[in-house]
Amino acid sequence: MLNKIILFIETHIDNFARAFAKEVAKSKYLDRYKGFEENELTSRGKLFFQNLVKWLKEEMPHKEVGKYFVKVGKQRYEEGFPLCEVIYAVFLIKNIFWKKIKEEGFLSSALELYIAVETLKKAYDFFDVGAFYIVRGYEEAMFHELGTMGKLSEDDLRKVFFPGSFKNDELMEKISYKHIPFFDWKW
Repeated sequence: MLNKIILFIETHIDNFARAFAKEVAKSKYLDRYKGFEENELTSRGKLFFQNLVKWLKEEMPHKEVGKYFVKVGKQRYEEGFPLCEVIYAVFLIKNIFWKKIKEEGFLSSALELYIAVETLKKAYDFFDVGAFYIVRGYEEAMFHELGTMGKLSEDDLRKVFFPGSFKNDELMEKISYKHIPFFDWKW
């Protein structure tokens, strides 16, 4: 079942990506995303699904998934996206994935559904872990920018970024925006 789903995604990756661009255009929650051309949205959707395939094939270890999504979070912060919009886009992509899998008939019998559950759980873990790391990357970028602006004191930064915001709470004790690591989360 896993191999069938992987092959389906790989052979229809452009369809998945175009579906993302179309859903963005229809959504009332993705105003910032709507500012991008369709080809840019399709490209971003395609990259997301390519990484999902790598994850499902077990070619992308957990740490690499984290690095990818932290990078996405930081990029979206730098591009001026509201965090809620970024997370909603992940939700939207997950729904597109689910809809396409159902449409293809992978879940037409109780036996197929039973067999597919583990595969689908693994795929959903990718989306959910992705949301976590997007938030982490977004917060790291925000922390760095706020620190470099020099308008907030260390106490102000501690009020905004709670313990657990970064991989290492000792950072909050030392509170140096210059020393937030790009990524070093341990599973």
